[in-house]
Amino acid sequence: GSPFVKASQLAPAATLVAQRSVRAARWAARADVLSGALQAVAKMRQAVFLAAVTSAARPVRLRVATYNVLCPVHKSIKGGRESDDDALWLARAARTAAFVADALGDCDVICLQEWFFDDRWKKIFCDRLPTHRLISSQRHGFHPRDGSPRRDGLAILSKLPIEKIGETLFEDGRTALTATLGRGGAAPVVVACCHLQYGGRETEVATRAYQAAAVAAAAESMAADAGASMAFLVGDFNE
Repeated sequence: GSPFVKASQLAPAATLVAQRSVRAARWAARADVLSGALQAVAKMRQAVFLAAVTSAARPVRLRVATYNVLCPVHKSIKGGRESDDDALWLARAARTAAFVADALGDCDVICLQEWFFDDRWKKIFCDRLPTHRLISSQRHGFHPRDGSPRRDGLAILSKLPIEKIGETLFEDGRTALTATLGRGGAAPVVVACCHLQYGGRETEVATRAYQAAAVAAAAESMAADAGASMAFLVGDFNE
């Protein structure tokens, strides 16, 4: 046979090498993201610890709670979703709001994930928690099931005055909600509420790590700008 190899025979091998190189580069990038996320979380934990040590001479009681209320658009029922049946989700909203008020109502700040963006849902919770002011952040994009606009997101209910609000938007449409809260002459605090990417696949783990790092960075930046004494990063981390 001929000692020469045709270009057409080399192309598949070259393509395979290129594909492997791309995959290797992607995994290296994911490793960098995860490393950055861990460093950001460690840095924020250190900042919170230092803030606690600094304020130890003048202790302040501050209670922050977090709870996933399960948005009706995500709750499956026979034949569809709970959000399709007003009577069902309204009844559960009343029960959930009663639980939040009874179990968490004494907290200064309540962070909720899977908040439902419907005025009736909002009214039920606000009526149950009249001492708290509500802020919220709606998920962007469209629901894959029926193409309708996303109706879930995050909410923060605070007894403390809300001085500043921030929102971090991710590629999957999720958001993180960050707020600077006043404390009547004392240094303010920052609270960040998030609901991170779900799933155990490598890409989902990497995305979750990236989102955690971004939320921590947003909270840290807001805390620095406000001269905050403490920062809290809470939510449903899907871990």
